[in-house]
Parts: sequence; C-alpha cells; structure tokens
Amino acid sequence: MIDPKNCANHPQKEAAELKIEIIDEKTIKILLSVQDMQEFHLTYEQMDYNDTVTRKAILSIVQKIRQDTPVDLEMSKLFIEAFPDKSGGCILYVNLIEPRQLQSLKSGKQSFDTPLIFLLENIDLVAGVSSRLLQEYSHLIIHSSLYWLEKKYCLLLYTYCRMEKKIIYILSEYGSYLGKGAILSAFVQEHGKEILTDNAIETITQYLG
Repeated sequence: MIDPKNCANHPQKEAAELKIEIIDEKTIKILLSVQDMQEFHLTYEQMDYNDTVTRKAILSIVQKIRQDTPVDLEMSKLFIEAFPDKSGGCILYVNLIEPRQLQSLKSGKQSFDTPLIFLLENIDLVAGVSSRLLQEYSHLIIHSSLYWLEKKYCLLLYTYCRMEKKIIYILSEYGSYLGKGAILSAFVQEHGKEILTDNAIETITQYLG
C-alpha cells in the first residue's frame, strides 16, 4: 500500500513516456511496454512491493501520474494491481481507496487464472456481447477464450477484477453467469471443446460482429 504524500519526499528518476489512461475518478491504467520494464529493471514474475526495485519503479510511476493527469492522489491510499500483458509488458491498475476500504483488500498480485465464466445459448449472442464488450470495456478485459460445452457456448473472461460487476451486468443481458474461479475454469477446459483460447472476443467480432 502506498501513501502518495511520501512520493514527493523521495525523488526518483523520471518515468518513461508511459501510456496512462484514466478509467474513472478512482482508477488509473498504466501500460508498461517491454522497454519500460527493462528501463525499470522489472519483470512481472519478480514484481513485489517488498522488493526495492519494484518500490522505486512504483514511486516513479506515481510521480508521473501526478505530473501528467488531473487525478488528486493526496487524500487516498493507492492499491495497485499488476497483470501480464500479451506484448510481454505489464498492465498496472492504480486504485484510489479510502482508509476504511483497506481491511477489505488483500495485498499482493491478483490471480490471473480466475476467469469469469458465462454460458450463452447461440453464436449470435456470443457475437453480440463480444462486440459490445470491445466497444465499451475492452480496456478491462485482459484475455478471453471460448468453449463449446453441452450444446452451449462458454465464454471465459479474464478481467481487471475491480470492474467485474460491470462485466457481469452486461453479460447477464445475453446469457447466464456460471461463476468464477480456477476449479470451474478447469472443468470447462477439461469437458468442453476448445474453440478459441486466445483473444476470443476480438476474433469473434472481427468475423461475426
């Protein structure tokens, strides 16, 4: 957990030209390219806030957010989640949280292997929801795959977890939410027929959207 007030007291080497996106008033997305990771001497596997290299990189990134965005970091603690990016870099989500929220958050990186799983009746519904997700929430979806299970389609979405409610709400208009987790995911992968295991919603939208 980071207190942004302390960042000004510890000047760091200026961050590279990072790709910073404001998701909402409490959430910022940062895309670290392979080059960014190299400049910060980071690897996704070794990222840990208890590690000195990681802490220096995070403080530098926070300074960059302060300089380049209007987001007020002063009155909140920062909760940072890291996800691997298919380009070889890393995606960071910086959440501004109130002190009362601290007890409900767990420290450390969130699991990348716990997808949201949805059941859809036909390919038209799969195409419809894929197109909508890409248009409205592509920045929240890290990875997607599609399986055929018991004459229906199973869509697995690996998402930025703070936004899961939005994804579930949209999908409920098209199909059924089966649940989340590695066990359910393993069942689908074992008993279902693999259709698309990577970039499912992008591929479906390209050909059927």
